[in-house]
Amino acid sequence: MRPDADGTSQQIYLYTLGYNANQHGILVHNLCQMSSHDHETITDVLGTLPLFLEGFHRDLANAMKCHRGWPGEFYDKNQTSRVELTCPAAIREKMAYVAVNPTDCGGVFDYEAWPGVTVKCNEIGEKVFVVKRPEVYFDPNNKVRNWPDEIELRIVMPEVLLLEYGGLEEAQRALKSRCEELANHARAKRHELGLAYGTPASAVQSKFTRRSSSYEVFGALNPTFATGGDPEAAEQAREARAQFLSEYARCMALWRAGDRDVIWPPGTWKMRVLHSCPCHPPP
Repeated sequence: MRPDADGTSQQIYLYTLGYNANQHGILVHNLCQMSSHDHETITDVLGTLPLFLEGFHRDLANAMKCHRGWPGEFYDKNQTSRVELTCPAAIREKMAYVAVNPTDCGGVFDYEAWPGVTVKCNEIGEKVFVVKRPEVYFDPNNKVRNWPDEIELRIVMPEVLLLEYGGLEEAQRALKSRCEELANHARAKRHELGLAYGTPASAVQSKFTRRSSSYEVFGALNPTFATGGDPEAAEQAREARAQFLSEYARCMALWRAGDRDVIWPPGTWKMRVLHSCPCHPPP
């Protein structure tokens, strides 16, 4: 996914993200296209997150493979990391992390200078990407998929942060403040370790076949939720998760025993989509 000097990979990323977000009613709050992975903070308005991820990742992989002439796999076998942000502190923390990722990974000293697709804090809530259809992969005469000439991708400030900070500019300032804290911490850590930074020019010139060498713990689990350091929110999230799993297991036992009238807990996906099972409304 390395950003290109001519902007082609950036265009493919934005087009596939915007197309699938619009198709599935997903609100995008911020994003970051790194060379080996991508980050998005979103709101799943219609309960279609699995369909969105399926379509976005399939289209991005196919288009990027055509662009690179890459015959092998695009994604690795790891499960997609999907973290529920349960409170304003968690949303602010994750959005700042996404924005600062280019500096945290050593790509560039200034995270806003990263040549991949990013959004500045003062653009969140106002930025609209208008992306033309890439020339690779997306056939305008395709009779099955309608690939529009251009798509719009709006970057929306989360409603929770607007309420938490009292308005758009205040929310933007709160995000910017946390971004600077995270960036300064990352810079100090790399300085202590004697690690240098890349540049925007080196990022677009690196070989797209190069593999990441950062250390990752083998078999580490992806978290299911984040609370931004709020212990009360963490306890509530743990209780809610445990309650869902317990109720889901109870419903599954009844279903396997032949009860087709069981009502599943809110958040159920597979049984609702594949078997049209009824679910309780969310609280």
